Amino acid sequence: MLFDSLYALKEKSLFSTSDNGVTEPFKWNWREVSKKAGTIGQNSYDVGEGWMVTACRPGAYFFEGGEPVKISQEIQSVWDLINWKAGATIWVRNDEQLKRITIGVPIATPNPFMPEFPVNANPTSPNVILMCSYRELNTGAELAHTGPIRSTFSGRLMSPEPARKWSFWNIACPYADFISRGDNNWTEFFCSGYQNSKIFQLSSSELDDDGQAINSFWVSYGFVKPEMADAKGLGLFRMELDYLTMLLTGKGNALVQVYPESVANPLPFQIGAVPLQAFSEGDVELAVNISGNRFFVRIGSNAIGSAWRCSKVVAALVKDPWSEVRGSQVGSA
Repeated sequence: MLFDSLYALKEKSLFSTSDNGVTEPFKWNWREVSKKAGTIGQNSYDVGEGWMVTACRPGAYFFEGGEPVKISQEIQSVWDLINWKAGATIWVRNDEQLKRITIGVPIATPNPFMPEFPVNANPTSPNVILMCSYRELNTGAELAHTGPIRSTFSGRLMSPEPARKWSFWNIACPYADFISRGDNNWTEFFCSGYQNSKIFQLSSSELDDDGQAINSFWVSYGFVKPEMADAKGLGLFRMELDYLTMLLTGKGNALVQVYPESVANPLPFQIGAVPLQAFSEGDVELAVNISGNRFFVRIGSNAIGSAWRCSKVVAALVKDPWSEVRGSQVGSA
């Protein structure tokens, strides 16, 4: 129900009806609301404060009575990897307190977006959770119409914060839902997708996954875009990454690596483990001194008791002092 109307979702369409005050419900008139947005399964939708979010083949859609608005376009390349033969198993949950949408989907792993996920070539139930945080967006309309953070070719932000933020969780979970607890919290619980029949909840104080390490990592964009490099006097070709500074806090150690040229580079530059503190006493400073056309910085941890938070990365770049071009034998005599 939404605004005194009853809505019905089909796989590729959305209909509505309302009480005509005369007949029984089976004689109410139905009208088509949308031909592009429906729902893929019996659990693939959830509601918010006067709105609904639903998952179907084209993507995840927001609906509050008008035309459905797609909110997953920024992760369309990931959405296209879903095993739609098992699409009916997809579930959607909206945490109104934390302002977080979780979508359980079956996706073959590993893949370019989840290179370190367990091998599952043909998942038949959700083995990945797509999480969309809208914590700083006050209304459903802002969720739908405030785009993700992105930049132009010159590096200028087109949609600055606050914005939708997606991340991918390595949690095999065939079903999730909210349960009212004795402390008046409405907590989201995740059913295990493994043969242990366990049910879990997320806790920021737990630094392991049922006794196993949590492999968490983040990868930056490729420092730095050609237009920005030229504007900063770095030229258009090879650069040298001399130094990195980071505002990095947490517990345990964080492993920092730099991938020259591509995140698929099998030989990243290993900076090593960085000891973490709960609060910052100044930015972490790391010497690098490697050359390339671009540099991807990876920060992560994969140990029990480790957790990290990074809010700033600064890269000190100069023109490659030895050779701005790598050179090629193509076309040589």
